[in-house]
Amino acid sequence: TLKHIQLGIDLLPEWRPDLLIAFGGGSCLDLAKCIKAYLNCTLSFAEFAKKLTTNDPLCLARGVQSIALPTTSGTGSDVTPFASIWDNDNKTKFSLCSELIRFDASYVDPELTYSLPYEITLNSALDAFNQASESIWNRNWSINSSMYAKKAIRIGLSNLPLLSNENSITCKMRRELSLMSLYAGIAISE
Repeated sequence: TLKHIQLGIDLLPEWRPDLLIAFGGGSCLDLAKCIKAYLNCTLSFAEFAKKLTTNDPLCLARGVQSIALPTTSGTGSDVTPFASIWDNDNKTKFSLCSELIRFDASYVDPELTYSLPYEITLNSALDAFNQASESIWNRNWSINSSMYAKKAIRIGLSNLPLLSNENSITCKMRRELSLMSLYAGIAISE
């Protein structure tokens, strides 16, 4: 949310980091992208927030580097140039889109998902499968996006029917779901 972005930025008043490391699920990764965008522009937070909420283009520069360590297998946010922002007060969702907020590196380690509860595992896997499916019929379809989407869909079709309860989740399945999320994220970014 805008409030979370403000809280994150408020933690940095005395210093400007050279590197951001985003550790978490899609919301945490999107938050890091927004903080990176803020750090790579010359606006006050009020001006920055206004541009986000009115979809005015941000004038970003290269600066702060960022690394993603995703702990879920769903959004693909670790490889996309998009961030979703919620304004809960006005019940509105905004998107930030810029190649300059894309993570400079992403380390997809399925072991980071091993402690993820069943329901979050299932929901995030369904999210990745849905994103891959959308990449097939999207008006921005391309040969590359289709290739990655098909890879993600194949993995989903092999694994989602087996994902019936907490005990059904194996280490191999978590590796497959991480790969599905990565491919789906690449597909929506192509």
